[in-house]
Amino acid sequence: RPLDEFEKESLAAFRDGGNLKVRAEGDRLRVTGAIRAMSASCINCHKVEMGHLMGAFSYDLRRVGKDEVAKEEAAELVPGP
Repeated sequence: RPLDEFEKESLAAFRDGGNLKVRAEGDRLRVTGAIRAMSASCINCHKVEMGHLMGAFSYDLRRVGKDEVAKEEAAELVPGP
């Protein structure tokens, strides 16, 4: 899938040395983090320098209330049609 604007901004920050970006958006929390070569196995396998940006992760977390969690748990227990 194409990167969204938050992910594009995050990657630019990671290229400049950043490692984590977090943004609150209403009931959502957007989180991106850099994946860097930080061990000898990374460096030897990928032939890169220590700290090289190898990728990133992106999470979109949503706040849910107790009632919503209970409904989701109940739905998992009862087979759908």
